[in-house]
Amino acid sequence: MTPQQKEDLDKLALTTKTPFDFFFSARRYHRTNKGTALAFEDWPWLADIYRDPSSSLVIRKAAQVGISEFLVAKAFYLCQQGKSGLYVMPTETGMFTFVSNRVNRIVALSPRYREMVHSAEGSNSTVLKHIGTGGLKFVGSNSESSFIEYPADFVIADEYDRCHQGNLLLLYDRLKATFVKREPVSIAVSATTLPEYGIDARYAQTDQREWRVTCPFCHAEQGIDWFANVVEQVAGQWQLIDSVWKENLTRDIAMYCVACGEPWLDERARVIKDGRYVAQNPEKRQRGYHVSRLLDTHTPIRNLWEGTIGEEGAKRVGFRDARGDASALMVFHNSDLGLPYHPQGAGISREDLLSCVRQGYYLPPRIGPDEQGGQYRGAVTAGVDVGKKYLYVVISWYPGGRQHLASIGTVPNVEDL
Repeated sequence: MTPQQKEDLDKLALTTKTPFDFFFSARRYHRTNKGTALAFEDWPWLADIYRDPSSSLVIRKAAQVGISEFLVAKAFYLCQQGKSGLYVMPTETGMFTFVSNRVNRIVALSPRYREMVHSAEGSNSTVLKHIGTGGLKFVGSNSESSFIEYPADFVIADEYDRCHQGNLLLLYDRLKATFVKREPVSIAVSATTLPEYGIDARYAQTDQREWRVTCPFCHAEQGIDWFANVVEQVAGQWQLIDSVWKENLTRDIAMYCVACGEPWLDERARVIKDGRYVAQNPEKRQRGYHVSRLLDTHTPIRNLWEGTIGEEGAKRVGFRDARGDASALMVFHNSDLGLPYHPQGAGISREDLLSCVRQGYYLPPRIGPDEQGGQYRGAVTAGVDVGKKYLYVVISWYPGGRQHLASIGTVPNVEDL
């Protein structure tokens, strides 16, 4: 490309009349907070997400797989087209840190973004940035007022599971005004937490795209699964399939084909690079992606097995040491595999509640005073929250099917309850 052609492209990129392909735009103009350009040679599963033109995306992911970079690049691309949007994070405190330490640094290191912000001649604060003819407002999900005072053409919810779930519902009210003008854009992204909650529940309503690979030995296509390609159960205990691997070996732990049982060691990078996304639920219109750290070939399998030491000396527990620790297992599933996990015996599941239902039980109507001093028939309910010193009790009745508070208070123990 000649210097003149490059200059012409740069000029076109600033106009809202030229809808540049997002993948091209991000690769050409985006710079990470380390000042490097985006490279997709070893991350084809990430490149396909950048290429997806869908207006509604749900991404169920592991930690540190490049998706936050994608969200920032996508936000600037949409602003470049003259759109205004909301970028939502769990808390205002976390939002300020994210913008100050990451977004502002990306702007400073990306000449195109820096020019778009400066040419807008508008706000360039931590909360609101005018970008070209568009705008981007950063909000914490714990601040309801932030959701209702800024109409948006697009919304991005980062760390969806850790956001205030009730306030997230208000996000889509902000998009209603755009329906008659142009199709709104909605992106929800998160590391998972519990099954059927948050991003996992959203992902279940999508076409559920998973990265599938082909074994170089038997040519069987398969997904990438820690519990099928890396470990197996032996006498009730999860063990490495690569039984000859030892900690003193310099080589990585091998992955294995689920069909022929051949190891992928030197072939791992090539196998994953040649993969493709396949929709597991193709009848659904909304796009959904699942991204595991197993797809990142720069992360050795032994790191996921042994764990790693963080920058501040904190130990990140691997699967080897997490096997007997429910909390560590949950972190491994959520942060490394991008999968939901409910530790056995931790919390109350729907099945636990249903198992307590007394079969054939009938709750007779209660009798009590109504608002006019007469009598009514309806249910009475009590809810109890266990505190350190007290039991907090709320009692309600339901005249006409509507909840009315009868009592709010505390009692010291179960006997008094």
